[in-house]
Amino acid sequence: MKKWVKDLLELQTSDMRLKKMKFRLQEIPKEKKQIENELEAEKSKKEVARENVKKTELEIKKTDSKIDGFKDKIKSYKDKSALVKKNDEYRALMTEIETCKYHIEELETEQIRLMDQLQANKQSLENLEKVYKNKAKEVEESKEELDELAESLEEEIKEVMKSRIAKVAKIDSSIFSLYSRLIKKPGEPLTAIRNGTCGNCHLKLTPQTLNDSKKGMVATCDFCGHLVYYPED
Repeated sequence: MKKWVKDLLELQTSDMRLKKMKFRLQEIPKEKKQIENELEAEKSKKEVARENVKKTELEIKKTDSKIDGFKDKIKSYKDKSALVKKNDEYRALMTEIETCKYHIEELETEQIRLMDQLQANKQSLENLEKVYKNKAKEVEESKEELDELAESLEEEIKEVMKSRIAKVAKIDSSIFSLYSRLIKKPGEPLTAIRNGTCGNCHLKLTPQTLNDSKKGMVATCDFCGHLVYYPED
């Protein structure tokens, strides 16, 4: 294997590692935002459940107030019935009392339903609070791990960048110029020839390119422009 190939492969290994590390580093803020959004979603569920509890409690209070209202009416009708002289008036008051009692029974039935609903809502809130608490702990731990990963990647990137300087110095400027353009593209800038095809685009290379590569000359794929070389058997 020609020296230029060996030196460029050494640099490429470092640069491909750098690419992966930099990409991973760029993804960390997105991951943190995603898990924060997940936590916010759990918080929203919890708050909706809390509002449901408050709403049901308010409905119970309104029902209690209505029941008290009808009870007050019954007392008032009873007080009036003790004073009336005419049977028609008395019967009318008794009818009003029975109507009030009917409404009270309806409201008491609704009250039982609301109490059951309140219990269910409170249980739901309790469950969601537990879920949120556990999720908050998980998110905090995940963010700490991601921060540690980011710190580790930043340190490793610095080390690889330092060692890269010596690797670049070994490479001819014209080759490095072409390589620098290719490293910005997908795939490996320098790729091995396999069965007469380019290792990057997998298209068949021309006889001239294959000949140049066999001689150890700097050659590029006729289609994708990537540097090509014959690997050692």
